[in-house]
Amino acid sequence: MSVDTFYFGPEQRQLFGALHHDGHPITTGVVFCPCFCHEIISTYSRLARLGKQMEANGVGVMRFHPSGTGESEGDSAEFTLTSVLQETAIARAVAQQRLKVKRIGYFGLRFGASMAVLAAAAQPVDFLILWCPIIDLRRYFRELLRLQLAKEAIHQRRDRIRVTTQEMIDEIERGNNLDILGYELSRELYLEMAAQSSWPQSPPARKVLWLSRPDEQVRAASIVETWRSAGADVDFQSISEPIFWEDNGSWLPQEFVRRTLRWLTVAGGVHAAQ
Repeated sequence: MSVDTFYFGPEQRQLFGALHHDGHPITTGVVFCPCFCHEIISTYSRLARLGKQMEANGVGVMRFHPSGTGESEGDSAEFTLTSVLQETAIARAVAQQRLKVKRIGYFGLRFGASMAVLAAAAQPVDFLILWCPIIDLRRYFRELLRLQLAKEAIHQRRDRIRVTTQEMIDEIERGNNLDILGYELSRELYLEMAAQSSWPQSPPARKVLWLSRPDEQVRAASIVETWRSAGADVDFQSISEPIFWEDNGSWLPQEFVRRTLRWLTVAGGVHAAQ
């Protein structure tokens, strides 16, 4: 197995990338769309391991850090949906150039899965692999605010602790950045996420693997059926595994991995003739 780390993208704001590829000819590549906020850290080692497993199964993998996160340049306050989608498109172009594959797709977990959908809607890919995607980003942003409030109440001593998410929303709408779980989030990001309360009605890829937990099944079903009605081949599966992104361990959800690798072999054409 081989991992090549490097910087790419605009000179004024270089992005960190990692390419999993053993040098042998392959037909299929996957760009990993990163998670968001504290889940970047809790899932980092897991997704690196997943990239290695995909590589071992004949798939080239490109992972990257959006600007303002990880080893990439920039401040977290500059992170927006617009910027991460632009950088995803750049990462895709780099992956296609370096891997020289016939098929390229996106993989994402949670927020990363949402970005995979939006990136594919803007510029189609051959396939998508979605793990527990966040359908309503507006609701997700409010959940992050609640987590921050809980942190302030339990772990921090302040003269004045904000007690409602509305207070925090009022603060960010006035143009003040918010410190959410160690990340500085901007008004622009909040407005973008507030506007993304629904998903594209047209399928963003011809082939989609959508793996969810049982509690997400009802919300996802209508989108899946809409995409299928429009001609997409959507493999939708519900898996009962622990919420693996809530701790900092390195264990992988084995059933998610097994079904993903099996699906890639068939739908992704991993072993297609060169």
